[in-house]
Amino acid sequence: MAKKKAYLIVSDGNFILTFQGGSAAGKNRTGNHLPGGTFYPTKTSIGGERFAGPETLEDRISAELKEETGFAFDRAAGSISDFEMLLDGTSVTFMVQKVPDVEGSPYWRDPFVTPPTIDPDDTPFTSLKKYRIEDCKVGKGIFQIIQGTDWFAKGVEEAVKRGLI
Repeated sequence: MAKKKAYLIVSDGNFILTFQGGSAAGKNRTGNHLPGGTFYPTKTSIGGERFAGPETLEDRISAELKEETGFAFDRAAGSISDFEMLLDGTSVTFMVQKVPDVEGSPYWRDPFVTPPTIDPDDTPFTSLKKYRIEDCKVGKGIFQIIQGTDWFAKGVEEAVKRGLI
């Protein structure tokens, strides 16, 4: 089975919500990130997490969002859609939540408070920022290959192309 990843894009149609800092797989994160990580669609439990059936995309996004930001996934915050892309041999699913206003969403806190660490190999983000959608596309500098975040730019571009944000 191919490796799968899942990430959340939160946008109000003008801005994308990004996070910075912390670590993933024991390495310090650099640059801007989207919350998410490895997706296990055939498992019914991971560590202490148990699911009613196989893990869903929403299960993974909810768990990663809570672990990395301290925020609970709020289905009512805005319309939700998703799409899958094959990036560098990895199946990547982007869940897109279009909110009325990034700063008014349940995922915005100023100042951002880093939540307690759940997994020492995947520590929470330490800050958040919003960037104009145009600045989040491939080659614009917000998401960069050198920081391992170029997939996010490709996901943003695809979401725009599909009319999701």
